[in-house]
Amino acid sequence: MTSNILLYFFLFSFLASYSQNTKGLIDEKNTLIKEIEYTKDLLSQAKTEKENSLYTLNLFQKDIELRKSLIQSLDNEINNIQNNIDTLICRLNILYINEYYLKSSIKKKNDKIDNLYSLYSQSIRNIYLSEKYQNFTNILLSGTSIDESINNYIYFKSIVKTSQTLSKKLNKEKKLLTQQTNKLNNNKSTIELSVNNCFTLFKNKQFFRNDKENQLDSILNQKEKEQNLIDELNNEIDKLNKEISVKEENALIIENEIKIALSKENSKNSTINFESLSKEFQQQKGKLDWPVNDFIVMSRFGKVSHPSMPGIHYINNGIELAVPRGTLVKSVYSGVVSTIIIQNNFLKSIIIDHGLYFTVYTNLAEVYFQQGDIVELNQPIAMVFVKEKHKTGVTEFQIWKEFESQDPKIWLKNVK
Repeated sequence: MTSNILLYFFLFSFLASYSQNTKGLIDEKNTLIKEIEYTKDLLSQAKTEKENSLYTLNLFQKDIELRKSLIQSLDNEINNIQNNIDTLICRLNILYINEYYLKSSIKKKNDKIDNLYSLYSQSIRNIYLSEKYQNFTNILLSGTSIDESINNYIYFKSIVKTSQTLSKKLNKEKKLLTQQTNKLNNNKSTIELSVNNCFTLFKNKQFFRNDKENQLDSILNQKEKEQNLIDELNNEIDKLNKEISVKEENALIIENEIKIALSKENSKNSTINFESLSKEFQQQKGKLDWPVNDFIVMSRFGKVSHPSMPGIHYINNGIELAVPRGTLVKSVYSGVVSTIIIQNNFLKSIIIDHGLYFTVYTNLAEVYFQQGDIVELNQPIAMVFVKEKHKTGVTEFQIWKEFESQDPKIWLKNVK
């Protein structure tokens, strides 16, 4: 009984552990696949519009980076499956050994029951043949003397007792045989389940290997496209410098708007204590929610030296987030709408004033507030622009302390 419990405990513990590990790895894999879909859609946009730019090159690099992460995730899953296969095979060997000993034990038990049954049958036959001794009067009359009668009585009692003892032993052995048979059946069921799990694991392992090979092929394909783009871009340095200039101009516009907001300190909304708001915002460092729910980070903050084009440098004042169509942007903290900027491409940016701190949200199709409006924490303030016939767009999120841009990742929680 105890061994059965241990076998089932192991199997169900194994299945629970495997299921939990697998779920985590599959969730990671699915997240990476979704992120690859985002970059794929953005690359498709760039290809449709024949857009040769640093942005397109960044998309290629992001796609390659995500696919490498996916391959690592697939490797982890393959290793996890192999470890579980090894564990199951080891357990199967123990189960097969257990089956062998159980079968041997059942055979011995059957032989013992046969012997006991033969003895029991003989004892019943003896009782039947001694029918005249079944009551005390017959016993007294059966003998030629008192001594013989007493001996007859003792004999009868002994064969009855023997029969009763054999009956008890026979029932006990039958019960033990039933237990052993149940153990064997349970052991066989566990073996069958383990074998099925092994086959399932082998199939999953092959599936992940095929997936990994497809990703390796995709990386080679993307690297070839990336190199072709680099070759083209090397002949378009002026165009790249112009692209960087546009980024710098946009950053300068935002910085100037923040300067204007700070210079109007005395005319700020009198219903809000901006000094207190600044302190509260400062206390949220590392705790702020992301401005969008479903996203991948496309670029990092700060000075970027492009690895594929060493002569190209530019500054990111925030982080770019790729998001699906219909994504609403939320205010990461309560504040006042300081400015709504119309960008060169007629899209909008919104700056929210949090005292000495400002948050900036760009590439917006719609803005739901006007200058001077009060917004609350996590309140939807705008919708990200996504080009027609495409599923994915990009928004940039910035945090400023007075005239100095901050790295958003040290302010936001659960950094991806």
